[in-house]
Amino acid sequence: MRKLVPPAWMARGTWDHLLGTDRFGRDVLSRIIYGSRVSFVVSLLAIGVAGTLGTFVGLIAAYRGGITDAILMRLTDVRLSLPTILIAVVLVAVSEPSFRNVVLVISLLLWPRFARQIRGETLGSRSRTLWRLPWSLDVPAPGSSPATFSPTLCPCCSSSAPYRWVTSFSSKAR
Repeated sequence: MRKLVPPAWMARGTWDHLLGTDRFGRDVLSRIIYGSRVSFVVSLLAIGVAGTLGTFVGLIAAYRGGITDAILMRLTDVRLSLPTILIAVVLVAVSEPSFRNVVLVISLLLWPRFARQIRGETLGSRSRTLWRLPWSLDVPAPGSSPATFSPTLCPCCSSSAPYRWVTSFSSKAR
């Protein structure tokens, strides 16, 4: 077992240990991969929960409009106005440390971003010619439910979720 082997691209480095070894002779790359398993799963679950909750809130706010939209978006504004790190520290201090609580805390911190984006996309879809007539007549058109808007929102969700996943994953590494 070779101790303190430098990374493969440096002098005396080998391809057997791409990132080298530590002072105990353990492979650094293997340790990074092994250590990131929990962060990877937490990030995927938190983005899934936050995306689902944010999409639901954004769709309901945009579809219902009026007082429902105002209340849901003010709640979103309140959450966005508070410092994320402060809320995270308070929530983690109040709750017991567990995998489930970490996922829930991160989800509670990220859902407003999804809600804002989905609401905007839904309002944009709703303003198109296809949807103007039923709403202007105040008559529910067949299929004019939040589920009808979801196909137009898929590109929005599929483009923002990976970005949010990478940023939440990388912020845990720091």
